[in-house]
Order: sequence, then structure tokens, then C-alpha cells
Amino acid sequence: MNADDTAAQSLRDREIKTDDVGESQACPEFNLTDDCRSVIIRLHNLLGRSRKHVRLWLTLPHPDFGGNAPLFYLHRGQPEVVDALLEAIETGQIG
Repeated sequence: MNADDTAAQSLRDREIKTDDVGESQACPEFNLTDDCRSVIIRLHNLLGRSRKHVRLWLTLPHPDFGGNAPLFYLHRGQPEVVDALLEAIETGQIG
């Protein structure tokens, strides 16, 4: 392994130990499909790249979902429901 490979591996090791969610590790404990993972990555970026906040937001009941947790819709294969709320948040349409 050359110096560039060693530096790249070191960076990957540090990234895995941080509180960040990368595309390859977007909350694997939720066991979601790829289209649901993209919603989680988007949420992760909105919540200051905090895995803890992503977990909380996904699992707590949400009034915009009639008291259901966003994860409920992701497990049902309906990422578009959560995605619509994220779109509203990103564009400032939510008060």
C-alpha cells in the first residue's frame, strides 16, 4: 500500500467513526431500500449531519404525518411522503 492509499484508508476510518451518515451507511439499522436511503441522506444534510438527530426525526411521531413517525412511511415503501415534507422544509413552505 502506498502513501496515498494509506491516507485514503485513514480518512475512511475516521469518517466511519464520526457522527456522519455517508451514502453507504445511511442508518443501516433501519434496513431500508435505496430510494428510502436517499431520503435519509437528504434529511441528514438538513439536520446538520447528525446521525442522532436523523434517528430521532425518523422515529418520533410527527404532526404532519398524522402522528405517525416518518419511518412508518419509509418501511411501507412510501419515501415520497417523507420526501414531500423535506421539500417543503428546504423551500421554506413550512411554518
